[in-house]
Amino acid sequence: MSLARPLDRIRLNGARLQALFGAVRMRWSCINLLLYWAFFAAVLGTAVIGWLAYNDIGGPVLPLHRLCTSVILLFPMLHILALLRLTRLPHLLRILRPKRIEPDPKERDFGHIVSELLPEKRAAERRAPARNPANA
Repeated sequence: MSLARPLDRIRLNGARLQALFGAVRMRWSCINLLLYWAFFAAVLGTAVIGWLAYNDIGGPVLPLHRLCTSVILLFPMLHILALLRLTRLPHLLRILRPKRIEPDPKERDFGHIVSELLPEKRAAERRAPARNPANA
């Protein structure tokens, strides 16, 4: 469970909120995160208002209880729609049949880039004259 980093995945910070105005993929990721927090707030609101109603104190806030319940019932549908916009259907269907995500063959990984740049850097160091700190 700790490898999945659930708290990091739902952390709401400034960078994630700025993503609302960024690229489309980041925008939908942020919208999905905001849906999570709306769901958490609705669950908490439903619990608190339900407790107030159970103790005959929550009469005036019962419409808010109904709103929170509606948010809870709408969350699965909105969450799936946001995931469809974020990842497309094949990636979403991995829930039903999990498998490892293979990297796109067109994308180059960091190790490959470093392996190409390292010989160039070494060659440039050999061409550059060695600096002697005593002569500087």
